[in-house]
Amino acid sequence: MYDAEIELPPTPQAIELRVLPEYEAQPARYQVTLSRIADDDSLTTVGTVGGLAPDDEGFVRLYFDSMRLSKGRYQLTIGGDAGTSAANAVSRFKIRLIEPSDARR
Repeated sequence: MYDAEIELPPTPQAIELRVLPEYEAQPARYQVTLSRIADDDSLTTVGTVGGLAPDDEGFVRLYFDSMRLSKGRYQLTIGGDAGTSAANAVSRFKIRLIEPSDARR
């Protein structure tokens, strides 16, 4: 089961994703890590970014470069940045990236 299924664009471009953190950090700064899930369920980090601020609705906006991604299973982890009240609290989401043709099957 996946929390989100995202269709990869047919040409390389940015993919926007909005994530609502489960834990509120004070000050409101978050860190996000995207990891690829291998067939044996091991994780390989694709990238990490910190210092992200939520929008007025509490969502953290992310952009992924589709050229660096391929179809498969991923885990997105979001938690408070170091020095925030949620530095040790993380939420994990499973994401499945699919090719455009896979969505039509």
